[in-house]
Amino acid sequence: MGNPMNPADLTQKSSTKCFGGEYREYTHSSPALGGLTAKFAVYFPPQALAGKQCPVVIHLSGLTCTTDNFAQKGGAFSHCANLGLILVLTDTSPRRKDHGNELAPIAASDGMYGEDDNYWSKQRDIQ
Repeated sequence: MGNPMNPADLTQKSSTKCFGGEYREYTHSSPALGGLTAKFAVYFPPQALAGKQCPVVIHLSGLTCTTDNFAQKGGAFSHCANLGLILVLTDTSPRRKDHGNELAPIAASDGMYGEDDNYWSKQRDIQ
């Protein structure tokens, strides 16, 4: 596997109070993604904000989805607040700077398959 994320690269982009907890969005430079900026979000229920240990649920979005899809449509935050669950939402399709073919303006995410079978091993830390 590639190098782990450096915590010093973590940047909090926003923080929104909801259901007694807090929804925070973060970005970081990802070595596993060739240095691209990766995004994720975390909902901290009131229990976690009060210093209690809480279980964590990680949601992996579908291809081309962002953290916003589930945050806006999932309706999970009230349930997480009631159950004391920390919810981590990942952007499973980090946006590329350069796709390398004519699909670049349309296929700006890794959810779109490249024509080159070796593309993934050259661009990402995927075995």
